[in-house]
Amino acid sequence: MTSPSPSFGWTRISAVDTSSSNGRFIRAVHTGDNDSVATSFTVQRSTSGDITILALNGFLDAHTAPEFEKVIQEEFDAGRVRLIAECGELTYISSAGLGVFMSFIEDIRAAGGDLKICNLTPKVAQVFEILGFNSIFDMVPTVADAETCFAGPAREV
Repeated sequence: MTSPSPSFGWTRISAVDTSSSNGRFIRAVHTGDNDSVATSFTVQRSTSGDITILALNGFLDAHTAPEFEKVIQEEFDAGRVRLIAECGELTYISSAGLGVFMSFIEDIRAAGGDLKICNLTPKVAQVFEILGFNSIFDMVPTVADAETCFAGPAREV
């Protein structure tokens, strides 16, 4: 049935449940060898005053990016534009996931808000840094640090 994948630490499965029970979204990703790899992604929302904290968990890729995009769009549409992406449990990010961050930042800043990124794992932080995201976004160690960034001067659009 399931066994650990020696190369990536993923679990190989023969069937995939794509339901969204308990807020978890599971997708099958074809690996090219007639096996499937399950990718899971969740976003947990919480608030601290007028700041919304989005705790990301799992794989943010082309299959799961639309869910993250939907959450940010809902926050933006509701006028909640002070956002923190808490990434301590984000284990993978693809260009599609990075694109979600980029697609909203101008509109969020034009509305007087910002999107701060915190608690990146070293592997995910390396992707952000190689692509220069640290010059566009405040990337800090903790949620408390991200909250403190909102007290400082706003970044330009």
